Amino acid sequence: MSNKGYIDYIKTVKDTELVRCIIGFNNDPPNNSASRNKFGCIVEEFVRRENHTNYLGQLLENFLKDGIRHPDILHFYIREYLGYYVPRKRFCRKHVAPFSFICDMFFENIRNAIAFANRTGGKTLNLAILNHLDMLFKPGCLICSAGSTLEQSTRMYKYFTGFHNDNEFLVELFHKDPTKSQSVYKNGSFIEIITGSIKGFNGPHPQKARIDEIELMDWSVLQQALSMAKSSNNIMSQSVFSSTRKDESGTMQRLLDKAKTDRREFGGFRIYKWCIWEILEPCKRKCKNDERYGTCPLLGMDICNGKAHKCNGYYSIDDFIDKAYMLDKETLDTEWFNKRPSKNIYVYGEYFEEKKILLPEFKEPELKWTDYLKKHRHIEKIATVDFGSSPGHPFVFKIYFCDVTDFKKEVEISGTEETIRNRITFYCVYEYRSGGNTLSFHADKIKSAPYYEANMPIFADPSAKQARIDLDETYGIYTYPADNELLSGIDKVRSHLKFINGRSCLYYIDGFYDCDDTVNQESSLQEYKQYKFRRTKDGHVNKKEPIPIHDHGLDCDRYAIASSQIYFREMFTVVEETITGGYWGR
Repeated sequence: MSNKGYIDYIKTVKDTELVRCIIGFNNDPPNNSASRNKFGCIVEEFVRRENHTNYLGQLLENFLKDGIRHPDILHFYIREYLGYYVPRKRFCRKHVAPFSFICDMFFENIRNAIAFANRTGGKTLNLAILNHLDMLFKPGCLICSAGSTLEQSTRMYKYFTGFHNDNEFLVELFHKDPTKSQSVYKNGSFIEIITGSIKGFNGPHPQKARIDEIELMDWSVLQQALSMAKSSNNIMSQSVFSSTRKDESGTMQRLLDKAKTDRREFGGFRIYKWCIWEILEPCKRKCKNDERYGTCPLLGMDICNGKAHKCNGYYSIDDFIDKAYMLDKETLDTEWFNKRPSKNIYVYGEYFEEKKILLPEFKEPELKWTDYLKKHRHIEKIATVDFGSSPGHPFVFKIYFCDVTDFKKEVEISGTEETIRNRITFYCVYEYRSGGNTLSFHADKIKSAPYYEANMPIFADPSAKQARIDLDETYGIYTYPADNELLSGIDKVRSHLKFINGRSCLYYIDGFYDCDDTVNQESSLQEYKQYKFRRTKDGHVNKKEPIPIHDHGLDCDRYAIASSQIYFREMFTVVEETITGGYWGR
């Protein structure tokens, strides 16, 4: 029988027979596409009939007794009992439909998941749906649900409680009236609502941990959430994290990068990615000269190009046109189409390439980088200090090997007023970082650091006068005041990061990092990916005002590059008469 013929046939079938077909499909799910297509016709005919709600109680009893055994039944349940149609078709290559995420998590096809979706992509709603499904169909299931803020947690919980309001089939599920912090079903399932904080994540060990909008959460806080889920009562433990990505090096991107390196066939993180095209309702307008709406405002903007006509979701086309027309391209690409964020807001965004500047510890067999440099080039050593005493403002000490070979030759033949074009190449071989130890402890670390020498020049933040005095007079570590011009210093660091003919003038040697608190402290390589400019009131990037966060190791690099040019030029300049004073006498 053709598909059209089957559709015509089921129109003549009694309601009770359609109900029997739905129950039979769930109890003995077929594997072939032909049977699934027929079932789809049955469902559409069933929900079309005005009195179909009279049979939903009977169907629910069957689902509770036998469980939900097939994705088509699961989709039917969400549609009829919760009132939401979750899109089932992907639009973009390498994306998934939102229902694929719900389906895999409910049937426990995957242990841990990341729902990476656009703004208004239904992430919070999907997590609320999953919470309800697991509580209802997995008796004794314990769930911990959190958002990055209390407001976000509450939004998810409102979806959850809203499923039951005025729903004659679900209102009686609660063991007692739900509160803002928890709900209990009569079957022993339990959901606890917490905020996304270290305190909130320490304590509960549910089978299901679901955390929403992690982009707005610190990485150190997220680490606590990773430890929550625990299997019990034959219910698999699962951790689910959802968010839109805003920044190139934000918490969401760090988790995505980590997930991509997880090669476990089962138990690792699977990324479920969808964007506005997966959830947008089909556009029925003409792009040009529509009789009712006229020409689409997006025509010629290289945003839609007619793609909306092929969509199959629920998000209002009117709302989409408004947002797409008003938002800037960077925001649209990042938060609506899930494209990689622009690096324009990052101070070193287009200049920093970690894979290129991080060199292996050994250059040749049995020969360390440092030995190789000493053997073949003229090498000087310097160090830098940026003072601090808290996790957000740490104490940083760094040592560099400086290849001054070409720089020295040019200085020796140049006049004192001539511009030196050859750059010094810096190799950071050591970085010590601490967010809470004493100056005495720091001094011991400096003196015991690899490659440290008592007479090596150490450039430090000139504004920290008392700390420099204490380091000198109490611990015998003398520091020079660093050249601390911010914007010109940033330009100098950029010029050293830039690759010309395959070479840069700033490198890090693998194994350079010395920190016993890597959860709360980030190395300079991580800071390079997070150091940002402020935005102006109209949303543009203000490239004259970097935000003084994630910059402490980078300040050290700025001190090293800017100050070394002055220091080594004085050192290598051929002097014909005695000169008093100089920069370092200031």
